[in-house]
Amino acid sequence: MGANYFLERAKLSKVIIEDMFKVKQGETVAITGDTRSDRDFADALASFAYSSGAKPLIIWTPKATNDGQAGMKEWPDQALTAALCEVDVWIELQSTIILYSDIWENAMAKNKKLRYLILADTSIQSLMRIFIGFDVKLLNTFLEKVKDMAMNCKNIKIISNNGTNVSYETDTNNLFDLDSGDYSNPILGTAPG
Repeated sequence: MGANYFLERAKLSKVIIEDMFKVKQGETVAITGDTRSDRDFADALASFAYSSGAKPLIIWTPKATNDGQAGMKEWPDQALTAALCEVDVWIELQSTIILYSDIWENAMAKNKKLRYLILADTSIQSLMRIFIGFDVKLLNTFLEKVKDMAMNCKNIKIISNNGTNVSYETDTNNLFDLDSGDYSNPILGTAPG
């Protein structure tokens, strides 16, 4: 492993923990992963959480055969649920994801302070492209304007030179998810943008 291997994980971890989650002293940061997850990345996230004054908690499980609810029979669900209902931040690195399982549903429903981010087994190179090099506040401003535009229209039409010609009606009763990279308040976070 070259120097870049650890530098990329450190840079990414610093941005996620300090700039995006804005982890504070005394908070508990859970990092979940499995036997196919990037343990060095989990350790880097925990290190930056610790240096921010937080209490990192790495929870490692065997890789489940299936994602979500189908993986329940292979996870220590009672222990995972109990822990995740008490943390401030949860970063999921599972290669078979807990997202949408009873564990996740209970943590999201019961833990009103939870700031959650699903990264799954995305490669470090992809995460570097997605999470590094943009202004969170500027992206949030842009996404708010897109949301306002979407909420104020009834019909959308997309036309391109390569032949795309699609139109549809919108339903403003649905949730509009904004992922600007600001995970400092309770959120079900996905990749920014």
